[in-house]
Amino acid sequence: MNNTRESWFTKIIKFFYGVRGPLDEYKQQIINRLGNQCYIILSSYLYIITFLAFLLFKVVDARTLLYYIIIGNFAILLILSSYTGKTVRKHHLDAIEVYDNDHLKAVKRGCLHRAIISAIAYFLFLDIFINGYNMLHDGLDGLGLIITTSIYIGGAIVLGITKYHFDLKRIKK
Repeated sequence: MNNTRESWFTKIIKFFYGVRGPLDEYKQQIINRLGNQCYIILSSYLYIITFLAFLLFKVVDARTLLYYIIIGNFAILLILSSYTGKTVRKHHLDAIEVYDNDHLKAVKRGCLHRAIISAIAYFLFLDIFINGYNMLHDGLDGLGLIITTSIYIGGAIVLGITKYHFDLKRIKK
């Protein structure tokens, strides 16, 4: 076992990309290439969207322009996140290596805990921020609040089960 401590930045990189195990040269090379590609795409997008916003600012209503910029930002975020996830899975950077049955049980327990935490965080984000925003701006009534909260609970359960299932698929024996 290697007892060297990982730096704070290395832990953030591993968390952001979903890398399991030590960050060796191969994993670091893949992450660096992926980060460079995403940076080039994002920089190009920002140059283009800023130029278009500058050109259209006097022609289009500011709220409409802001709406399309937000939609574009969300789309580029989804595209880059999907590309990142696909590349990480393609190169097996997120694989969990298990060496015996006791370790397998501990890894499955850890996967279950992460799935539960993700589901709770998802529910809290949706319930607090979205319902809170709607209540402040639209005056969401009691029945609407109960219905949306029930939908968010259902979504959180589905997310937790899905995350647990995908984490179990990443285990390599």
